Parts: sequence; C-alpha cells; structure tokens
Amino acid sequence: MKCEECSAEVTFEDSNQWCSENQYQRCCNDCYYKIVEETKAEVAKLITANKVVNTEVKKTEDVNCWSCKFQKDNEGSFFGYCHYFAEIGKEPKEIPSLLADKGCEYYGSK
Repeated sequence: MKCEECSAEVTFEDSNQWCSENQYQRCCNDCYYKIVEETKAEVAKLITANKVVNTEVKKTEDVNCWSCKFQKDNEGSFFGYCHYFAEIGKEPKEIPSLLADKGCEYYGSK
C-alpha cells in the first residue's frame, strides 16, 4: 500500500491510521508522527492565544465556541464548524473538542 501523504510504499504494520476531515487515511509512521506533532502545535497555539483573548474580553462575557458568532451548530459534527475561516475565504473548520469550551483567538461576540 502507499502512504496517502508522501506516496511511499508501506506495509500495514509500518503504517498508522488517522482521521482528516472525517475521513480515515493511512500513512507511513514518519508522516503520521509529523501530523501528530503539527496537530499538537496547532492546538497549543490556539489554547495559548485563547488565554490572551480571554484576558482582553470583558469578564462578564462567556468566551467559548458555544457563544461565538462564528460557530454553526452541528453540520454533521458534534462540536460544529467554525465559520471564521469562511469569512476570510477559506473552508470552515471542524471545531476540535479541546477548544469547544475554551474558544480561540478568532472569538467573535454574537
């Protein structure tokens, strides 16, 4: 089989399965660990940015994805999709479970 990231030939034992855009894919271990590290870095960046945003927003305002103007309910996802990206001409992104209750740097009051 071929790695769906780099097209290298891999065996089932030397590959990993991961989910992207609600679709499972197989890739070699090198690509898999690179994807995992990139995802961890992205989530850490959003959580760090959220701490900055939360200190700038009024203390009485509930800052999370549920109260954000960019969050659209469900659309096939438990946490919904962030439509901030649609505002800037990109595809809406599925909201990660780690951010749903914390919000992120793109928070917008309703």
